[in-house]
Amino acid sequence: MIHMSDGKNIAKRCTVCVVVRDRFSTTFRCLDNLIANTPEPYELVVILGGAPAHVQKALQEGFGHKARFVFEKKFLNQAEYRNIALRETQTPLVAIVENDVYVRPGWLPPLIRCLDETGAGFVVPLVLEAPTIIHTAGNDLMITHKNGKSYGHKVLRYAKIMYYEDSNIQRARTDYGELHCQLFQAEPARRLEIFDERLHEPTEVDSGLMMAKGGYEMWFEPTSVVDFDFPERITKVEDIRVYKFKWDQKNIVESMAIFEKKWGIDLTALRTWPVFLTSMNQRLGIWSRIFPSRWAVAVDEFYYLLKSWFKSPLVLWRKFKDWRVGHYRWQTGRGRAGKRG
Repeated sequence: MIHMSDGKNIAKRCTVCVVVRDRFSTTFRCLDNLIANTPEPYELVVILGGAPAHVQKALQEGFGHKARFVFEKKFLNQAEYRNIALRETQTPLVAIVENDVYVRPGWLPPLIRCLDETGAGFVVPLVLEAPTIIHTAGNDLMITHKNGKSYGHKVLRYAKIMYYEDSNIQRARTDYGELHCQLFQAEPARRLEIFDERLHEPTEVDSGLMMAKGGYEMWFEPTSVVDFDFPERITKVEDIRVYKFKWDQKNIVESMAIFEKKWGIDLTALRTWPVFLTSMNQRLGIWSRIFPSRWAVAVDEFYYLLKSWFKSPLVLWRKFKDWRVGHYRWQTGRGRAGKRG
């Protein structure tokens, strides 16, 4: 078993690969953060598909001394990125981190320890979507049946629950792992071909089912923590086209049909996917979508600013109604109640 304090052993056993999720602009902060919080030595490979020339140049200038870059000409789906990462990896383990994830200090050794102790095919960390809000702590695939047909639903454990310095969440098996950050045994992942490049989505569920079919368990490790930068608005010109590609509903609908044919599970019947995809696409303004440029972004942002102004009276009315029913006692009354107790 690896000694966690032995950086040379980690370097011999694990490669860290950073891949794109849906934006290029987050790569700079992601790499700064990862390098600061991952003790050397280790090989860092950064894979970007379709990145503009100025982004490639800036990344090479800023991180070329720390990372090896693989630039592909076209945009890539998540399975394609991960298969490249597996091909570029010479070590037994590979940690694949999406470029909008910011790892916390000590993130990697617990993942390796968990994999060693469980023999897992892959391990995932605790993922936060804000400094104190859980995105997921492992995942379940809930399946129900009707008239002989299987319907599936993704379950993100502890989603939206508060998290501070630590918790009593325990290490546990997981049905699949969110793609944000995963540590793999590279050889089984390659041999089992767990990443199906036909799928634009849902790569996370498909790869979990493939790993389980191959006889490998998947585990969640709560002592490894990372932060996921959830996109609120797309305001960088270099992000527009890649974001459109990632959340293209035509590609995703086709992928869901392929997934259903492959596994006999319909993931769309509960309507969570259409609603989620619409919300993600609405984060990119209409003018930016049609005319990717700085002026289009400015027009879209001005439109959303106007919307917020018109919402202000409604917000004030809602706050008044909240005050009338005593809502703000939760903020101001707890101290007095504690004293009375």
